[in-house]
Amino acid sequence: MTSLVDVAILGGGPAGLAAAIALARRGRAVTLFDRARASGPRVGETLGPDVRHLLASIGVEEGFDSIPNIPFVGTRSAWGGSDPFERSSILNPLGLGLHVDRAALDSWLVSRATHAGVHVEVVGARVEPAPNGLGWELRWGENVMQGRYLVDARGRAGPGEMPSRRWIAFDRLVGVVAWLKSTSEEPELLIEAVEQGWWYTAPQPEGGLVATLMTDADLISGSGTKGLEAHWRSALESAPLTKERLEGFALDRDLEVRRADSGFSYPDRGPNWRAIGDAAVAWDPLAGTGIARAIKSGIQAANEIDEELFNPKRENSLHHYITSSPHHPPSHPQSAYLDQRARYYQMETRWPESPFWARRQPVDLSNLQVFLNPESALVAGTAGVTPSTLAPIEALLPPRAIRDFVGAVRQPMVAHEAMSTLRDLSGDIGDRRILAGVQLMIMKCVIQETESDQ
Repeated sequence: MTSLVDVAILGGGPAGLAAAIALARRGRAVTLFDRARASGPRVGETLGPDVRHLLASIGVEEGFDSIPNIPFVGTRSAWGGSDPFERSSILNPLGLGLHVDRAALDSWLVSRATHAGVHVEVVGARVEPAPNGLGWELRWGENVMQGRYLVDARGRAGPGEMPSRRWIAFDRLVGVVAWLKSTSEEPELLIEAVEQGWWYTAPQPEGGLVATLMTDADLISGSGTKGLEAHWRSALESAPLTKERLEGFALDRDLEVRRADSGFSYPDRGPNWRAIGDAAVAWDPLAGTGIARAIKSGIQAANEIDEELFNPKRENSLHHYITSSPHHPPSHPQSAYLDQRARYYQMETRWPESPFWARRQPVDLSNLQVFLNPESALVAGTAGVTPSTLAPIEALLPPRAIRDFVGAVRQPMVAHEAMSTLRDLSGDIGDRRILAGVQLMIMKCVIQETESDQ
């Protein structure tokens, strides 16, 4: 006999678990599908003091201090210059943050979810959701379950595993992660900019240090294991503060590359489903708010889902707007995020020719001068395109959207039709940003403007 639950949640990270706990405490029957966790180390997390207050809001703060942790006393950063700037956590009115063991944090949240009445199903196979008359049918292996509502909390990989959804990445950011052994511990977080990207180093509660080079995937592509370490060590030579901190440390295991791209799911919700956490929108790790945003996303979603289940005829206004007018959503939160991200990266001016930094510089859209004739034709340029040529365009548009758009105009396309095509490829980022991107592609000879035959 097939079981029926109110809400099925795919993904056992902080967003999914927070949503599950909040829904269960509202009396909803919840099953959360958690992938069997691979053995091996996981990158620790630095949590701000706001996380404790978010957990308290869903009644699970008790036992939080049992998670292995080190007090987070502050941040030292060399950004915009070689001299470090220090910011103490003691100035935060909510108190000190913590460096925590991420695996232990997730395990603790699972225990809190189970205690709240959530059924946690650990699966080794992929769960296949399909809409039906009851809401959703979920299959894994020989098992099947019905859920009235589906929540995708699988992180950046989630959108690619469901039909009619796309993950629109704004960049190629990855973290090249190293675990290092040492008997010494410095409780501060260190950030240091270099030409290839930036370094993040922080202590691990179980001992040792994690040192991560944040860079773009294409800048280290084809390196192989030995090449990757050579790239990592080369970047370390240009980071004197990080290099000094790592003296006396030894690599504990091979380097690993982890996704860290900014992006969003398009769309992020629909009838009886929604994405939360990084499966909905992911920010640059530089923001330092990943876990807090994930938990907050889960709690907010739980409140809204509970209302929808209570009143099934309640219309999801955002979903209605997207489906009724997919190219003109009511606001452009992703464009606002890109502007905010650019302001942080604009502070670093030492490597203007570096593709990594050029891809993240701000563009003044308020004074955009329009020269594109909507009745002209656009066609792909014939000149070779280099990363340096594309870098300022990628500050405006998602890299894959640029690639697919150039492919779409191999044959001439009327400008207003081309704009519509690029708008669909780029998602909800605003027409001014899209227009500026097209005009910059013309200026850089990536595409050409010609007379239309129509």
